[in-house]
Amino acid sequence: MDTVAALLAAVREWEGVAFDAPDRTTAYSSHELATTAWKAANLLSHFGVRPGARVAVVVGPGDPGPDDEPGFLAATPQPLLAALGALRLGASVDLAPGATVDATALVAPAAWLDRHDVAPGCTRLAYGAQPSDPAVEHFERQVWSENPVEPPETVDPDAVALADRGTTQSALLDEAVSVATEYGMADRRVAVRGRLDGTVLARGVLAPLSAGGTIVGGQDGAGDLLVGEGGDVTAG
Repeated sequence: MDTVAALLAAVREWEGVAFDAPDRTTAYSSHELATTAWKAANLLSHFGVRPGARVAVVVGPGDPGPDDEPGFLAATPQPLLAALGALRLGASVDLAPGATVDATALVAPAAWLDRHDVAPGCTRLAYGAQPSDPAVEHFERQVWSENPVEPPETVDPDAVALADRGTTQSALLDEAVSVATEYGMADRRVAVRGRLDGTVLARGVLAPLSAGGTIVGGQDGAGDLLVGEGGDVTAG
């Protein structure tokens, strides 16, 4: 398993819950999460995301409050779906975009989109609230109507997965599988508490997915294991 494409194909065949959060009424099954990540990939491909492209993803709640900060995984799985969809296409993901974004697509909570100026040709997609700007696509609505089949793109294991550090897909998956084995993440709930950077993505998201564990969103979500700032893994 050396690409996110291979990971999602495997996850889709597994049983159990892949993503849960304390304020979600329905958890995402493994099949549903993988299939919806495929749909996110198909959506992003319509806007020019290809192998080697760059996709900026602002992680946060769908309806941010005044005390919320970007980077922390909330109850909504939308930023995870966007990141997994981009990686499925062989694109690189920027999980900490700055005020100026030079990418093929930017995915962010609708309330935070105006914090970022985008380069010409960058498609803006908002999750959470319906965007008021007709030039902005609504991520959830568009994903919902997408084709639930695996994208045809073949992904090179050496494709750059993380825009800020040049980490390849194979290196990212190697770390995920190693951490999942070391901490016994199979059938366990893994709560993501740290700001979602490349290390936390590998340890708190890809690791439990690779082992058949459950990703727990929301800063109050209970887990058997907690993945904190910098990717530190501790008992829940």
